[in-house]
Amino acid sequence: MNRHELEIKANELASKIKSSNGDLSDAYKQFEVEIKEIEKSMPIESVIPSDAPHGLGMALKTVEDGESLWNVYSDSIKAKLCDPNGKLHNLVDIGLASSTGAVVTAILETLVFPPAAIGMVVPIAAILVTTGLEAYCEWTEEIK
Repeated sequence: MNRHELEIKANELASKIKSSNGDLSDAYKQFEVEIKEIEKSMPIESVIPSDAPHGLGMALKTVEDGESLWNVYSDSIKAKLCDPNGKLHNLVDIGLASSTGAVVTAILETLVFPPAAIGMVVPIAAILVTTGLEAYCEWTEEIK
């Protein structure tokens, strides 16, 4: 999938989430599609950033659905995403002011995905666009 296709899919998914009053079920379903694609070529725990808190890669071994994948993965990027001085935070914040495509670009430029996992950008961007950065950071802090 190229960047343009990722942007289109993320925008479509964000529209579905918005039209369902913020229900993330469609994003979780997209993560489930991505799990299947990733596991064709590598273990799912390979998608966790190397600088993520210890143990998160192992946590992915128990992932059974899209929601549990999102919970583990969002935990792995929370520090970068919620640090007001961080590059990812700043790029996503700027992206949210313009378009879903800009958020996709920010994620692609900042997080390193193995080629088999590039589709994960779609639900991540859609969730961030529909939730907002501040709300996302508050929500992930609450579920600690």
